[in-house]
Amino acid sequence: MLIDRDVPGKHASYKVGGMLGAQNEFTHDSDLFQLAIESRSMFPQLSESLLNETSIDIQFHNSGLIKIANQESDVASLEHQYHFLTGKDSSVKQLNNEALIHLTQGAVEPSYAAIHIPHDGQINAHNYTNALLESIK
Repeated sequence: MLIDRDVPGKHASYKVGGMLGAQNEFTHDSDLFQLAIESRSMFPQLSESLLNETSIDIQFHNSGLIKIANQESDVASLEHQYHFLTGKDSSVKQLNNEALIHLTQGAVEPSYAAIHIPHDGQINAHNYTNALLESIK
């Protein structure tokens, strides 16, 4: 949740990126992790409901997320996160450079390490804010 300081939809909520990274930042189980996973699971239905109610498409895409260690010093942290996440979601996979290049259609250079989190997604944050504001009118 974002709260703008004065005009709704004009500050933090306007500048946010729209990544639904429920698993992206976590390395251990917590109430917040569980809340993020539950929240993420609601987005397909929420997206449809907001479109029906407001005619605003939040452009929800269950496109997955690739997390990359571009420096050798980041590898241990990413591996730690990978081991935690696979204990909660077996669909999270480590990517070798060949798989990374294939999955990104060559748009990403080889890295020291990478993982694919297939259930994280993306929305258009500006449309999402506008749809939420419209839904409370």
